[in-house]
Amino acid sequence: MEDQLFTWNDWDIVEECVYQFYDVTLTVPIGKHEIGTVFEYAVVDYTAATMILSRNDKSEHFALQLSVV
Repeated sequence: MEDQLFTWNDWDIVEECVYQFYDVTLTVPIGKHEIGTVFEYAVVDYTAATMILSRNDKSEHFALQLSVV
């Protein structure tokens, strides 16, 4: 699913079903953030159905609840 939302340069497994992606660039608009917005990292937790996008340079932390439609 993440490849439908953003690109990234590297990633890690945080724990089972939780992944952290680094140097994230949005490929679709999410909330107020346009295509091309860059985040330092994204954490996707498939167990809790959440995604966190963070830009430390702007002290911005954006959390989403994920759902399948």
